[in-house]
Amino acid sequence: MLNGQELYQQVSHLPSLEKLRLAELLLADLDTPNLEIDAIWREAAQETVGAGHARDIWAAIAALSPFHRGHGPLLQRLT
Repeated sequence: MLNGQELYQQVSHLPSLEKLRLAELLLADLDTPNLEIDAIWREAAQETVGAGHARDIWAAIAALSPFHRGHGPLLQRLT
């Protein structure tokens, strides 16, 4: 079985429309309840709001996103 990096290497050469279709399929697959991921998001949101940075919540979400260019802390917390 391929890991994420190996899979990316294979699909990175696809035309943009095919990448979009693949992304839609992957996102649809992720659109199911996951208590572990929900808890991580909840903790991150509470830390952000608790620190008085409510205006930065979208920046925090972007930084935690597994799709963030640096793969974000969310992905690191899951591994």
